[in-house]
Amino acid sequence: MKRIAFAGIVSVIVIGTAAWGPCVPAAHAAPLQDQPVEAERIGIHLNVVVTQSVEESETGENPGSRMWRFAAMTTNGQSVEVQGAATSLFATPFRLEDGRIAVEFDLMVVLLNEPGTRIINASADEVLLEDDAPTVVTAFTDETGRAVEVTFTATAGTVR
Repeated sequence: MKRIAFAGIVSVIVIGTAAWGPCVPAAHAAPLQDQPVEAERIGIHLNVVVTQSVEESETGENPGSRMWRFAAMTTNGQSVEVQGAATSLFATPFRLEDGRIAVEFDLMVVLLNEPGTRIINASADEVLLEDDAPTVVTAFTDETGRAVEVTFTATAGTVR
């Protein structure tokens, strides 16, 4: 009888070892769940240049042209504001489905050192821009006869 009991114990050990093998049993991993995907954010860098040409003069005096530059970085659909002592730019760029960028903007430059204060004002509800290409968004002649041109360059990329 003792032989049967001993044989039974040995067979249980052999069967148990054969089922698991000599190594540590492998853990059963749950299938990986999809990680939530963060919505892609489009960053847009705006470069804005305002130029005022030399004044046409019969006396031959050319006071020179003037230039103002603005640079701002924002994300798709978010407004940005850049202000200086005598300048102000408020813009909201949007990346369109076809890859172009549309921008809504208000721009003001105050000319303080002229006889009498003058203001360059430009705005638009929507102007279409090409990615990385300078685009003249408005051009006009101010009250002194100088040509004013506002150029936007927009560069878009993914923000992480």
